[in-house]
Amino acid sequence: VATTSLFAGCPLYGTGDFSDYLIANSFNFNIPVGATILGITVKINRYYTRDVGGGVHDTVISLVKAGVVTGANRTGGATWPFNTPAIATFGGSADMWTLSLTPADVNLSTFGVAFKVASTGNVSTTDQTAYAGQVTMAVTYSGGGGSAPQVQTGQTLFYLQDSNPGVQ
Repeated sequence: VATTSLFAGCPLYGTGDFSDYLIANSFNFNIPVGATILGITVKINRYYTRDVGGGVHDTVISLVKAGVVTGANRTGGATWPFNTPAIATFGGSADMWTLSLTPADVNLSTFGVAFKVASTGNVSTTDQTAYAGQVTMAVTYSGGGGSAPQVQTGQTLFYLQDSNPGVQ
């Protein structure tokens, strides 16, 4: 994994090659005890480069709870933008990713998001690199001192998880 201007780069080798998990956590949330989590929104700044042919698409975009990749896979499988970073949004203010989440869960430094990517197209050599940059996560919640839903937002960068942290 290479880092270029705050983007982590992951080279892909030929059609159908998959990355390891890229994990973003340590968002430093401070959701009040007693609040009810309503939804999680994730925004990822990403793009890919290539020499010839091919493309890159998501294969997994899931939350990480207590250090374990879990919950719904929110990938749409769309091809990433070529050469120009763009932000993709996953989840939403009412999307729990099929999980039961508490303030204690999201306040942990191990709470976050994980994704994997794959190469596409007719390529057989190392000619594409997926780049992931800043990740923004927003937690929408109610209670905990406010009557209307509130949002806390955190930002971080991805790191490479070399081994499968346990897909459920």
